[in-house]
Parts: sequence; structure tokens; C-alpha cells
Amino acid sequence: MRSRLIYGVVAQVSLSDARSLSLLQAGSASDCAARGCRRPRSGAGTVRFLSAGAVMFAIMANRSYLYSADSLPSEEDIPKPVRCISEHNWSIPLAHKLLVGRETAVVPSMIWNARIGIAADFAGGAELLGDLLQVVGQGIADRDFAACVDKTMAHLEKQRGKFFLLETGEIVSLGGDDPEDEVRHLVAHDIPTAVAQAEAALAGDNDEWLASVRADWQDHFASFYSEWLYFSFPVD
Repeated sequence: MRSRLIYGVVAQVSLSDARSLSLLQAGSASDCAARGCRRPRSGAGTVRFLSAGAVMFAIMANRSYLYSADSLPSEEDIPKPVRCISEHNWSIPLAHKLLVGRETAVVPSMIWNARIGIAADFAGGAELLGDLLQVVGQGIADRDFAACVDKTMAHLEKQRGKFFLLETGEIVSLGGDDPEDEVRHLVAHDIPTAVAQAEAALAGDNDEWLASVRADWQDHFASFYSEWLYFSFPVD
């Protein structure tokens, strides 16, 4: 049995019910099903609905999901506990790429029945993002940015683990290519490129990139940070 929150009340649903409920996220359901990554694996967490309106919002967006844990998922099991970090609509934001930018590896997904999870060192990724946020903030006179940084870093500290675990199945399925190939490309190219850009900015050698990040800081950093995400992993 798995728990899900409905109107603030915890109800018990079976894993089969949870799988059916997850299909309400229509865009990701159809996209991933066609490419073999949609079926949630045994042990995956359930969907958290706050209201009928929240369900409708869930249908509208494919997301990148970030978690932390003290061990890595295997083909047979997922870590316990899995702590929720953040989710981001329609793309894999720069913050997610940097947080999984140290000792990055492909691992079995905790959600989908495919090897499309991404794991990385928590401490190294959190330090990299924190350092970049400090430099980005030097060129932004915006209290909203400062509040975003404070919230992000406080949540990372609260949900600290040994590893970050990034789930991008809904995003990589949008392009029509094989999700496992897309995730391998992320790990081999996109994530290292983002890390290299950030490291160059920290060294004072990437002003043009840094200016572009400041101009669109909400897209890069203002994700939804919470102890509960669309897919959560309550401990039985």
C-alpha cells in the first residue's frame, strides 16, 4: 500500500491504483508509453494531489524531478528513504544539471521501468550550485532572487543526502528519441557542458554566459522546492 494526500487527508491506495492515477499526467503518459519508459517500476512513489485543480495542473506539464538519498537505486530496489528536492516544468533547469554535476552516472530509474535515472555526489553538486548563485547574485538587485537562493539552500540542507537522484524521463521522452540514449547524452554532454560553463563563470572567464543566466534566473533557478513532489516516496 502507498500513501497519497487528498485535500490534506492521507488515504491508502494500492500500487496498481497509484499507477492508474499517474496516467492522469496525460502528456508524459502518452509520450513515455510510446518509448518504453512510462510504466512506473515496482516501489515507485505515488502521486500527490492537493485538489481537483492540482490534478488539472499536473496534466499540463512534463517535469524534471530531483531527489536525494543515502544509497543508489538498483534493478531490484530503490533507496529508503528518498527525500524530495524539487521539480521543474517542461525542461531540465540549469540548477538540476549543476546539482548532478559531480561524479555523475546513469542508474536505474526509481520511477520508470528503464535505466534512465541520473545519480551524482550531493555535497559536490550543492557546493557548485551555491557558489554559482553567489556570483549570479552579485549582478541582480532583486529581493525575489535573494529569497529564491535562501529557500533553495535551506531546502538542500534540510533534505541532504549522500547522492542526488535526477529523474528526467518525462522530459527526454518529448523529443521522440530513445530515452536511454537521451539520458546517456545528458550525462556525457549536456551536464558536463553546464558544469564547465559554471566553473568558467566562477573563474571570471564567462561574462556573456553569466549575463544570460542573470537575465533568465527564474528559468534556471526558481523551481518548485518541496518535501512532496508529483512523485513522492513515502516510507511504509
